[in-house]
Amino acid sequence: MYKDAPADSAQPHGYIVTDKDYSNYHLRLEYKWGTKRFGGRSKSRRDAGILYHVVGKDGVWPRSVECQIQEQDVGDIFTVNTRATALADPKTTNLISNVVTNDAGQARTNTAMQPRYLAAEKGGIPVVQGIAGGIRRVIRNPMNEHEGWNTVEVIVHGDSATYIVNGVTNNQANEIREMVNNQWIPLKKGKIALQLESAEVLYRNVLIKELNNEVR
Repeated sequence: MYKDAPADSAQPHGYIVTDKDYSNYHLRLEYKWGTKRFGGRSKSRRDAGILYHVVGKDGVWPRSVECQIQEQDVGDIFTVNTRATALADPKTTNLISNVVTNDAGQARTNTAMQPRYLAAEKGGIPVVQGIAGGIRRVIRNPMNEHEGWNTVEVIVHGDSATYIVNGVTNNQANEIREMVNNQWIPLKKGKIALQLESAEVLYRNVLIKELNNEVR
């Protein structure tokens, strides 16, 4: 993407999105990074992503859940104005607030929890992550990106999703929810989008296989 844009030029963030909604499916694609970075992020890690269960108004970014595609972070969950229950290492869910005040009197705190995925059989516990008006993260585990072409799979069954990077499961989102009329309700379908975020990325072999509703 950004095929003809000159390196370091100012380029917008955006996405390409499917025409139809999907609910139960196996998405598989391959990606690799290009060489160009753009705008104010020309020295940042290259960033893209898969947005699924995209609903509501278009914009950067639409209400959805993301399977992150960013250098060294492929497989992170980002809840974009949504909520999900993830399995996480309990050691990453009990952060102690650390408030620091600088010379100008500005206070900063680390209260934003960033749990790290851990399978249930290894001791992972359910944790709810996400708010109606913002973005929250569940960190992938393990980091399984390598140089060149990488394969990412997102297997979705209604309000649950499993992320697989180069054949290894490294995150899971369950009980995906959106806020409607001040109530969290199940978010079980939506469009699928591929992000553009100031980095040249190449995709190939993008496949969406719809699954029987009964398959879990």
